[in-house]
Amino acid sequence: MGKTVFALLIFAFCCAGADPVLRFSTYLGGSGRETWAAVAVAADGSTWVALATGSPDLPVSADAAQKALAPGTCMGVEEGADFPRRCSDVYVAKLSPAGEILRASYLGGSGDEGLAGIQLDQAGNVWVAGSTLSADFPRAKVIGTPAAAFSGTFVVELSADLGSILQSTVVIGGSMAMAFSLDGAGGAYIAGRTGSPDLPAVNAIQPARTPGATWGDGFVAKLAPGGTLAYATYFGGNNDTSVTSLAVDASGSAVLAGFTEADDLPAGGARYGKRSGTADGFVAKIAPDGKSVAWLRYLGGSGYDQLLAMAMDAAGNVYAGGITPSADFPGDDYSGEQPGLPRGFVTKVSADGASVLSSRMFGYYVQAMAVDGGGAVWLTGTCCSGVLQASPSALQVARNGYETDAYLVELGDTGPPLWASYIGGTGTDTGTSVAAAPDGVVLAGVTYSFDFPLDNAAEGLLHQDPRVSAPVSVTLAGTPLEVTWAGLAPGFAGLYQVNALLPADFGSGIVYATLPLVVSAGGRGSNSGLVVFGR
Repeated sequence: MGKTVFALLIFAFCCAGADPVLRFSTYLGGSGRETWAAVAVAADGSTWVALATGSPDLPVSADAAQKALAPGTCMGVEEGADFPRRCSDVYVAKLSPAGEILRASYLGGSGDEGLAGIQLDQAGNVWVAGSTLSADFPRAKVIGTPAAAFSGTFVVELSADLGSILQSTVVIGGSMAMAFSLDGAGGAYIAGRTGSPDLPAVNAIQPARTPGATWGDGFVAKLAPGGTLAYATYFGGNNDTSVTSLAVDASGSAVLAGFTEADDLPAGGARYGKRSGTADGFVAKIAPDGKSVAWLRYLGGSGYDQLLAMAMDAAGNVYAGGITPSADFPGDDYSGEQPGLPRGFVTKVSADGASVLSSRMFGYYVQAMAVDGGGAVWLTGTCCSGVLQASPSALQVARNGYETDAYLVELGDTGPPLWASYIGGTGTDTGTSVAAAPDGVVLAGVTYSFDFPLDNAAEGLLHQDPRVSAPVSVTLAGTPLEVTWAGLAPGFAGLYQVNALLPADFGSGIVYATLPLVVSAGGRGSNSGLVVFGR
């Protein structure tokens, strides 16, 4: 068993030997918000982490390619209201096998960047890909012409010391990048979902958006060495489609996975199964030149099934995982959940797409997976909709608090898990990425727990949102009240409590009234609440 990392802030775990051993766990974050994390592991055991972040105060190398969060204000939505916030950049860091931050750099422009993934090439350089709304994305060669506002997918190669950008490309039209991979010949592949009509179709299976898709079609694009566009194509049908994961086999064929409400996805080669429910998962293999689909397989039951993660073994077999509410989802059920309630699933498909070799359901959502050198499959995501039976040697044998925890699970080819553990604090924790390491696996995710279990931490403090940690004020009917205490409510995960005193003479002459109450923090006031007041 191997190594795990975690990140929202990053917490990193490591497992080595017959039983997992915690090597290190750490937060990695700043005063803003980190919303996604991805990891890759080098042959020397060092861990590379990428975050989507709005924090301006993360540590960077003295010679970093980008030393600061790019200036920019974007709009966010919270509790139904728009509010200004810092735009997000990508942040990349190299951690030693013991969890020490060795190198780090920001990457982004003045608009929002989202993260799809991080990969290492054979020369030791690091590649990062995602979505961008920044017309000033650093050093980018832009392929395509925006039909309206600037929106696209970026692929960037950074030097191993994170001191320089070796190449930077933005492909217009890929508005939500969700998956990224490299091949052994210097090709880079990016995929996701887009509602944009301006994807520059090259050697395309599907050159234009389908009119039946409300939210959008899937897409996949390949960049050849040097950043030229080898192919780019929409991938969809008569309803919405998302490509959520991809891998590249030894022949240079991209294998896509995702979910769709369409029943007519492109399939010039063999087509296996059909859409059975409101939405089904799918796996499709694209020819190396991008011009045709070698095979396509639907996976699902009668409900809304979402395929969110995929990994490939050494033989080219595909493991596909996600979430299913379908009572009739095919496979062996280890979830401990009532039929018809959401469960996670893992389905193994043969390299030629012709056979389903195994299919299993579990009591936790499968949101990321990896296959290690020994053929074991590692899962992470959100736990639990049903039952996770933690192993006796688990890092954590029970869920911590009332919120969801992340988890780490090891699977064999068939049957129940070989090993399983909860991972988390009393807040909400989610695993977002897992990668094979020389001696196991590395796990990354997002945590809102102030008490996440740390060990040999590079950063031991989970930064609060500045609007929460800032001074708090309270007014009742426009009268300032004395705030005697403000903070996380003791014993309640994620609940913020404010205590305030009324002036002794408040409400003189009022017998009974309903008065407006406003709580403010960091310059932002709450919606007005109503308090019944009487003497």
